[in-house]
Amino acid sequence: MNVQDVKDILGIDHTDDDNYIKATLPLAIGFVKEYCKNDFLIDGKEVLGAVQLPIAKIIEFNRHEAGVQSEGISKVSTSFSQDIPLSILQMLEPFKKSKMRFY
Repeated sequence: MNVQDVKDILGIDHTDDDNYIKATLPLAIGFVKEYCKNDFLIDGKEVLGAVQLPIAKIIEFNRHEAGVQSEGISKVSTSFSQDIPLSILQMLEPFKKSKMRFY
């Protein structure tokens, strides 16, 4: 997965966000691998295939949605959220591998 893949998925047709996407793409991929407990390797080659959409959505969320969750004008209060939305996490559910523990 590369910057152009993310841009194609999200319908981005400018270069304004290229550096941001380039910097955050490995972080989003790392998050997905850790969350799913899945390295997405087939015959030693990384195959992200069906998780490309959630990866792109994580990047989009962090770029445009993360941060201010709600604001109050009267007393100027702001709350922040850095949690990935449930809708994105649900896209990853089919790819989660359980870790078995033997005691």
